[in-house]
Amino acid sequence: MENGHGELPRPTINIGYDGHSSQGASRKCGTPRTNPGAFPTFPYELNLANMDWKDIHIALAGITLVSFVARGLGMALQAGWLNAKPVRILPHVIDTLLLGSGLYLAWTIQQFPGTDAWLTAKLLALLAYIGLGMVALRRGRTLAVRLLAFGLALGVFGYMVVVAVTRNPWPI
Repeated sequence: MENGHGELPRPTINIGYDGHSSQGASRKCGTPRTNPGAFPTFPYELNLANMDWKDIHIALAGITLVSFVARGLGMALQAGWLNAKPVRILPHVIDTLLLGSGLYLAWTIQQFPGTDAWLTAKLLALLAYIGLGMVALRRGRTLAVRLLAFGLALGVFGYMVVVAVTRNPWPI
């Protein structure tokens, strides 16, 4: 694996937008890549612009949903494991990555909240989801209030998914 000069190639990390229009962001899940040769050959090259951010975003949304449902069931059953440090910290890490991937996707497809109605609706729904989730998992004074907030939060999450898929703020 020498480069012709008796040296091994040095690992490179290429982070950032490479000038191609929304590669990966607008590709439907499961369709072939337009430029398979551009796929990173880690560990020698990691080009984040060629990663499939839409699939990463969808996977993180799924992990967030599963985590929220598990914590909601734990709340309803008054499970002690909800107080474990990883259970309290990991959802914030996952949600931060989810938000970061969403911001990156918005930037690559050049659509922004306040300009594009579907993204504005999704952002407002995200704020509602966060508020309802706080009531459901921590702030609700009674179990009935927490369960109501939990159900509403799941409904808002479903709305965000439908808006993301249809790119329509009124998907009904």
